[in-house]
Amino acid sequence: MLKARHLTYTNFGLVEKWYEDMAKEGWQIEKIILSFIHKFKKAEPEDARYKVSIAPNEGSFSAFSKDELRDFDEMAKDLGWHLVDRTYNINIYKLDEGSQDSLYNDEKEEIEILNKGAKGELISFSITFIFFVFIVFSITSRFFSRDIFYSNYLIFMWPAVILFFLFNTLALGDHILFRKRNKDVKSISDIKFSRLTFSKAFVLLFYTPIILMILAFGSEFLLPNDGSSDRTHLISLLSTFIMISFVYFYRKKLKQ
Repeated sequence: MLKARHLTYTNFGLVEKWYEDMAKEGWQIEKIILSFIHKFKKAEPEDARYKVSIAPNEGSFSAFSKDELRDFDEMAKDLGWHLVDRTYNINIYKLDEGSQDSLYNDEKEEIEILNKGAKGELISFSITFIFFVFIVFSITSRFFSRDIFYSNYLIFMWPAVILFFLFNTLALGDHILFRKRNKDVKSISDIKFSRLTFSKAFVLLFYTPIILMILAFGSEFLLPNDGSSDRTHLISLLSTFIMISFVYFYRKKLKQ
């Protein structure tokens, strides 16, 4: 079974509770795809314990080797923490009964790793926010021009860009508030997590523009307008390609 929830630095405590509730209903987390899609497997209902741990798996210019990751996982296993899956620098574990609550002996170190990861994601959202401002102005001007009569692409792409901009703006604001709420926190257990990024509405806000973008591309090739020019098609597709490439590069680079 697949379920959609956004797993990020600002809500991982809520995701832990969600995994435990699903386990009580007979569904155990098996895999996470990117950070939005959670794959569950059918199992006997149980009171399982799950922990999401922030770890320096990868950095901007370095990364753990496979051997180092394997050693880290073995160390965690010796403490009763069994790796389920990992995404970026977020590791998901199922704990044995009686296992300690953290892999770190020093809570300060754990908080520092979390803050570093959250800061990187905040920077990535800030960069994409600036980029989307220019894209929104550009595509909006074309949407309200005569181009709308020559390209089916704009009918779908304009709302897609607006929704992506809204998604990024909410995520950026959420990260700023998260850091403000938890600036004096000394322990992971004291963190106040975000319900916004964990909500179904937030996930819907992410998937809807993706669907619209697919429709935009499909409309160009399946429903071409006889009055549309090759130049308009090229500019439309090129701007979208640049947008996707820019967002992917910086989100992945800075989240690592």
